[in-house]
Amino acid sequence: MKDHDEGRKIAASGALLLAAFAVTKAAGYLQKVIIAHRFGTSSDMDVYSLSFTIPDILLFLVIGGAVSSSFFPVTSRRPSEGGPGGARRVVNGVMTAAFLLLLGSVLLLEAGAGPVVHALAGRLSPHGQELALTMTRILLLQALFLGMGGFAAGVMNTYRKFIPLALAPLFYDLAIIAAALSLTRLRVHGQPLGVVGLAIGVAAGGLLHFLVQVPSLVRVGWRPIVLAAVRDPAVRRVARLTVPISLGLIAIQANLAVDRYLASGLPPGRIASLDFANEIAQLPNLTFTTALTLVMFPYFARDAAVGNLDQLRRRAALAVRLNMFVILPSAAVLVVLGSQITALLLQRGSFDAHSTALVSLPLALFSVGIAAQASIFLVVRVYYSLQKVVTPMLVAFASVVVNLVATALLLHPLGTGGLALATSIASICNFTALVVLLRPLIGGFEGRRFAISLSQVGVGCLVLAIVVAGAWAVLAGSGPVRLDLRHYGALVLSLALGGGAFLGTQFALRSEEVEVAMRIFLRRRDTAEALA
Repeated sequence: MKDHDEGRKIAASGALLLAAFAVTKAAGYLQKVIIAHRFGTSSDMDVYSLSFTIPDILLFLVIGGAVSSSFFPVTSRRPSEGGPGGARRVVNGVMTAAFLLLLGSVLLLEAGAGPVVHALAGRLSPHGQELALTMTRILLLQALFLGMGGFAAGVMNTYRKFIPLALAPLFYDLAIIAAALSLTRLRVHGQPLGVVGLAIGVAAGGLLHFLVQVPSLVRVGWRPIVLAAVRDPAVRRVARLTVPISLGLIAIQANLAVDRYLASGLPPGRIASLDFANEIAQLPNLTFTTALTLVMFPYFARDAAVGNLDQLRRRAALAVRLNMFVILPSAAVLVVLGSQITALLLQRGSFDAHSTALVSLPLALFSVGIAAQASIFLVVRVYYSLQKVVTPMLVAFASVVVNLVATALLLHPLGTGGLALATSIASICNFTALVVLLRPLIGGFEGRRFAISLSQVGVGCLVLAIVVAGAWAVLAGSGPVRLDLRHYGALVLSLALGGGAFLGTQFALRSEEVEVAMRIFLRRRDTAEALA
């Protein structure tokens, strides 16, 4: 009965998060449409994309993602060590240390950003370099605010408070939308703020991302600046786990920094087109995989804390197979209809047919690796649950080497497409190595089931690709994509027919994952039992 109730909670949490992330991604899509309409793939948009490099290294890699990933395993053990009060001390200690570290890092980077930004943007014009420096300094404020929001999200996930966790990115997107509609057109000294106004909106969105979670933080016992709690032994344990996680994440971020630097030497619009392509390719990951990871990570951590490796293996293997089942068909669609989808999503205003053409090739080649890239998020959480954080770090460093070698071979013949394909190759190698090295730690990874599932999904993706391509050809006809009812309808019907063909293939092949996936979306009780 206990397992049944727990399973229902997992399913309910997953359904809630999927719905919330769908709303958030709709807001994110609206944000991208407005930005694309306003700036397209202009040189200013190149500078805007490049300006995120330093703040992102601080935010997502050195601080937020690393500590939130090490926080769950430590707090999963804490109730037995110190009860709820002990867990609250860890929350206050980690949040206090995070604020002081973030604040100090931001101040140092604000002071020393000049030489670093000029080196990173050295291939841009002098105006572009100065604009990049201005926006980097603004976006470092976002790193402070969104960094604290990331720590708060870690606490929310630990306590399974999914509503504020889902609302935070929505408020972040809404702030950027407001800035894109208003601040970018605000004139200062006779000149519109342009992308600088957009950067201000990003910083404001980071602040809202944190503030919307504050009421729930207070209810679980958080208090600002509790210096005594920093000395808690569990906080030091979080810090020790964080260092190798941070180094591994920095290695991954290095791939993006290298891509942006190399793209800055290509004709204008290439950095922006690379970012637009990556954002479209990541939509399935950010919608489904993020929700799945947030729901499952606390259960991974609890299984590891009590030493139930059989349960951990079963949960992790099924989660990865289910993730592949959802992401691989999405990737197939993006490979076949990526250009048409880009045009129908973004092609308006400054984002013209030339911009769509710039995005299409890197989008198709990013899509080759998105299933592996998405599944890495799940697999590394199993390592973090086991507090085995060195292996993912070493694998990440190895993937950087793979990415650099592939980039050297592919950049000249394929341009930005070569950068995207190199990223996909590195992601596939990263995922494969992580799974192989995880098997001895948890007693295998249900390899036979994984191979069967992958072959079934592969057959389904082939059928889906044929149906989608044929349906579009019949329904949309020849010629360029037009933003009219016929072409939007052709896309919807093509996707529906392709999705139906994929599901039909999976039912015919008696895929285990199709049954689990259908139960999740229909919220049947036994769905969660399969995941639990």
